[in-house]
Amino acid sequence: FGVERSEPGTYCDTIFFLSGCMEITCVELSFQETIETSDEEQICQGESIIFNGQEITKSGKYCLESVSVFGCDSIHCLVVDVLDLPIVTITVDKTTVNIGESVEMSITEEYPKYLWTSDQFIDCDDCQTINSTPQKTGTYQVEVTDENGCKSKDSIRIEVLQGCDIDEILIPDAFTPDNNGINDYFRIVNLEKDIDAVHISVFNRWGEQVYSAQGNIGWDGMYKGELAPEDVYIYVITMMCGNGENKVFKGNLTLVK
Repeated sequence: FGVERSEPGTYCDTIFFLSGCMEITCVELSFQETIETSDEEQICQGESIIFNGQEITKSGKYCLESVSVFGCDSIHCLVVDVLDLPIVTITVDKTTVNIGESVEMSITEEYPKYLWTSDQFIDCDDCQTINSTPQKTGTYQVEVTDENGCKSKDSIRIEVLQGCDIDEILIPDAFTPDNNGINDYFRIVNLEKDIDAVHISVFNRWGEQVYSAQGNIGWDGMYKGELAPEDVYIYVITMMCGNGENKVFKGNLTLVK
């Protein structure tokens, strides 16, 4: 044949012998096209995938060339799409609260899945909005998962002021227990009612104890099943500090009917 061929087809060659005979030899020439295959993969930002021994962290088309069983080139490509991580932002109405005071935290963005964690009690660990009444300073963390399975985290620190840390304790010097919903109880005004680190005692002018209770629920003016008489009383409020020390407040209180 002795001629280079680059197109498919049938090629023949004639050989003449001294005897006067000839022989025709033909060859059917065909070409196998380069085989190219591809796969697609999605990964989240910060993740990686191994292809041909290479760690891939960026979007792109990555190809590997090899030789097929026909001796021709074979190309296999991997198309990688790196997905952005979801944006997560915790919003909160306040980052410093008094002990016993509730705080609401929520995620601005909407996602299929939420997971809250904290060493404090939370009312729902998989909700977009949660409520908590922290007893000490601590951190709340949330992990969100978007529709692609990508995850992001955010956290927030809530500072809890123990009773002794509050700059000013508001203790009224009079109250009107007439069940009108206004000033019906004697208690510390700027602390939540369900705080446990408070003990309130009230005495009449003869030193008789008319009220004693743990917590800041407060005295409703009742004594022995009846409303105590209008008079000036003496209160003793003890606050248990986080360091084991106590802070004591004493003063006069007027019950007004």
